[in-house]
Amino acid sequence: MPDVTPTPLTRGTLAALAAAVTLGSLGSNVMPALLGDITHTRHLSSTSAGAIATSQLLATALFILAFASRAGRPGRARLARIGLLVAAAGFAASMVAPNAIVLGLTNIVAGSGVGVVGAMALAGLPNTADPERATRVTVLCNVLGVAVVLAAVAGVSAVLSGSGFLLLAALCVALFPLVKWLPEAPDAPMDGAPAEPIPNLRRGIAITAGAVVFAVTDLGLWAHAETLGEHAGLSSGVLVAVLSGGVLAGLAGVGGAAWMSGRWRRTVPLLGFLLCGTALKGLIAVTTTPVVFAVAIALWNVTYPAVVLLLLIICGVLDVRGRWSAVLGGGISLGTAIGPLIAGVALDASPAILGIVLVTGGLIATALILPVALVTDREAGVVSVSAATAAPQAA
Repeated sequence: MPDVTPTPLTRGTLAALAAAVTLGSLGSNVMPALLGDITHTRHLSSTSAGAIATSQLLATALFILAFASRAGRPGRARLARIGLLVAAAGFAASMVAPNAIVLGLTNIVAGSGVGVVGAMALAGLPNTADPERATRVTVLCNVLGVAVVLAAVAGVSAVLSGSGFLLLAALCVALFPLVKWLPEAPDAPMDGAPAEPIPNLRRGIAITAGAVVFAVTDLGLWAHAETLGEHAGLSSGVLVAVLSGGVLAGLAGVGGAAWMSGRWRRTVPLLGFLLCGTALKGLIAVTTTPVVFAVAIALWNVTYPAVVLLLLIICGVLDVRGRWSAVLGGGISLGTAIGPLIAGVALDASPAILGIVLVTGGLIATALILPVALVTDREAGVVSVSAATAAPQAA
């Protein structure tokens, strides 16, 4: 049996997890600010800019998935540092890239490094003494961190073209000493012993597939939220305020999900957040009333981090080494990369078609995720993530 003694949940551990997970998800959230900068200052078409964004996001997703298995073995901090250096080099090179082709390549380099960091951090969540608290704090800090970095990137890009990339490179360097506090994986099997297979394969695949569809709908809608807001009759100034306020509304989702999961475990709140989010996405796509759009955006932003929090907790139950947590992050990143394209094609047809696509996708995601949540709630020995992983420390 591997040593599964959890890492104490110190401030350093929480800071390392929150910072590394936030970096792993920055691409999709900061990309609108970066795209606006490079589109206008480098005179790129929307197609070229979109291709550059997709290249980075796909690289992140593929590298998270590629390193998910490796993240279940010791050596996370070392690999995370390598990923930070690669990402810093990619972002720094992006600032001075002479043309769109080179810019696409440098973004692929940056995305690959970010993916490695994200895989190591996500896999570390179940290996703490209190995985549910670690996950809750990490998701909460992710919401705040994304809002701060997004504003910072937009601000520096307005002063100096390309400096948003430089800011992200500096952030990678700043995190270099912090990742030493990432929770270590359980001991690897002894030399000559067969590799430990990833457990709960069918459940892990089902919840990851559901997360991909969920991310396609959520990030697809978010990518086109500005266009939909204009369709609903909001002015540009009001629309910016609505979208910014929506991001901060996600804080309520994290707190609400934590409170509800402590009383009804995971299935009930997860079902509620998934169905509410699905209905709100359909409403956002088709409404032409400014007030309805603004309220729906705020409420929808509450559901996204709540669902991510609960999915991470469930994946921590499925594998004590954290491999399903890392795979889940890769699945969400994959959906993030392809979601804007799918939503864009649907929106070009009509807002009503987009609404149908989003609602259908939300229901499919719910159907894939819910059975796994039910099983992990019902099975003895895996009802509580904390109990499952903290017991060795108490022995």
